[in-house]
Amino acid sequence: MLNKANFRIGITCIGTGVGQAVVNSCRISALPLWIAGIGNNPIAFGNADCDETASVPDIYAPDYAHRVAEICKDLALDILIPTHDDETVLLTNVSDILEREGTRLLTSELRLLELCRDKLFEGFPDSVSRHFVNSRTIGEFESALRSGEATFPAVSKPRKGFASRGVRILLDDDDFRRTPFGSIIQEVAFPHSKDPNRAEFDRQLTLGRNPQVSEVSIQFVFDSQGKPAGRMATVNRLSYGVPVEVIPLDSEDIWGPAEEVADHLSTFGCRGPVNLQGRLTDDGLKLFELNARFTGISGIRAQMGFNEVEFCIADWLAIEGRASTLSNSRSKVGVRQIADRVFPVTRAETGLPSLAENARADPILITGGTGYLGRQIVRELDSAKTAGIWVLTREKQNADLAGFPDGCTIFDMEDLRAGKLPLGSVRTLLHAGFARPFRGEAAIAESLRFTFDLFDLAVSAGVPNIVNISSQSVYGSAPVPWSETDRPAPQTPYGQGKLAAELHLESLTKARKTTKAISIRIATITGGAERLFTDEVTASLVKQVIAGDKLTVLGGEQLIERIDVRDAALAVCAVVQQYGSGLPSVLNVGTGSPKKLSEIAAIVLKEGSRRGFCRNEHFKLEPEGSDVKQHLSVDEIARLLGWRPRISLEETVSGLFEFLAES
Repeated sequence: MLNKANFRIGITCIGTGVGQAVVNSCRISALPLWIAGIGNNPIAFGNADCDETASVPDIYAPDYAHRVAEICKDLALDILIPTHDDETVLLTNVSDILEREGTRLLTSELRLLELCRDKLFEGFPDSVSRHFVNSRTIGEFESALRSGEATFPAVSKPRKGFASRGVRILLDDDDFRRTPFGSIIQEVAFPHSKDPNRAEFDRQLTLGRNPQVSEVSIQFVFDSQGKPAGRMATVNRLSYGVPVEVIPLDSEDIWGPAEEVADHLSTFGCRGPVNLQGRLTDDGLKLFELNARFTGISGIRAQMGFNEVEFCIADWLAIEGRASTLSNSRSKVGVRQIADRVFPVTRAETGLPSLAENARADPILITGGTGYLGRQIVRELDSAKTAGIWVLTREKQNADLAGFPDGCTIFDMEDLRAGKLPLGSVRTLLHAGFARPFRGEAAIAESLRFTFDLFDLAVSAGVPNIVNISSQSVYGSAPVPWSETDRPAPQTPYGQGKLAAELHLESLTKARKTTKAISIRIATITGGAERLFTDEVTASLVKQVIAGDKLTVLGGEQLIERIDVRDAALAVCAVVQQYGSGLPSVLNVGTGSPKKLSEIAAIVLKEGSRRGFCRNEHFKLEPEGSDVKQHLSVDEIARLLGWRPRISLEETVSGLFEFLAES
């Protein structure tokens, strides 16, 4: 049985309604799924929901199936889910190649696919075919017209078509003579006489329109061994072939005939989904369409509790603890409407280089820009000639005091609330505005609420990148050194607040792949600069020496990591400038070289002696003291960005003396 950190799922024809429904079903699954979208449209709607996208030729290209097989191998996919009828047949022909490379094709056997594609329904015995509308070839229909066995109106469609494409209403002989070669003719499945939509159906039909109301969709799901695993029926209203209203249906008038059909289909090698479509007529259920695949409302069914995609993935991969059957809620209805979406051009090879150039000119929005770290970040971004720096602050007068470089655009909270800050124009949100620990629990709670609201707004507005300034305090009591893969264990309200912000952001971006996010866990910052918190231990020691106080160090064995505020700002800017190039969701920023408290005290005294603030370099060591251990591993940022701290602790202490002596 498989039990992996992530199951790698490939979904084809990602720009289609069925492809999107499968993606949506995956995204509401609790399984740890990594999704590759495969298609030939680089700006397809569903691309933005996928972890990776891969380009393929048109499905009718000679090398299509083998190109898909190559992608499955390159991306090490566990399962490939085809979503187009014609394509499914093509991929079945390379299923052995896929299997050898470790990819399972989620589909039924080829003989069932061929049976479902034939709209004449010739492979059914009379006991089952009676549940289907009469289907005839053009010649058969013409003979049936002459004998009086068939009448108008009727429906023509491609014999091996799919969905509602090519469907035409035939009202008379003139319509019939224009029927395309290779079509089949079906009788109309009229809704039963008491159906509330019957009058509208008849009216639309007389106008030569295909009235897609009161359609019954019946979804059967079989496990990987061909055993029935679940069923769900809905009655749908469609608009141009797309279901827009979906209402659960549970009636023996449906299930009796549908089960007879499903039992016959199971003898042809059913695996996974099989869909029947028809209407309840005065003569009972009449079916006019069969498809051995997921459908455009699989995502809606999933939201009703019938997540057939999740079930099949778990069953095909033999995931430990998987469900053995499917069920659904009968208290929900589904509705669909046109959805809007924007995503950055960097999400795909769009072939639109001018848009890619424009994206680099979009502004960076910084919160906390008037704070200790924020001021340094603004200056570093300005010196790097970053195009467009926006600063969001509580009040604009705070920005005036900060002395930002010319060209920075300042917004305050009133601008945000009044809609004057166009978040949709922002390239990167750099969130550094969060109450520091000494502000207390109430301020931390207020900061967390603001952080949640801001992240919600940014993701909804389609901001492509979010950089969240977090803290080493999320690690808490975890053993050192702390790496990005260690389980957080925060022990303070501040650390818990920072972790909550990380988790909320991770949850948002998991559901909305158009936004990439990273949380930077920074070691405690110090160094001589405006807004310095002078009770930080290094600054406090320097302050005592400047005041002429004798230093007393409690314990001295505590392991402490401090990073200069200038180094921290440089690291954040390196992430901002590189972001969008496959960085992880969490990254540590520190020195990687913690010091004992006694060592820090010795460095402070040495610098104080050099500057004439004290006559010796000795301090009093008391045995009491907390058992603190702080040590961030910074191997990952060095590997990914080549970043390493430039400023030694000695230089930081020197800068603290200069800053505190002057102030």
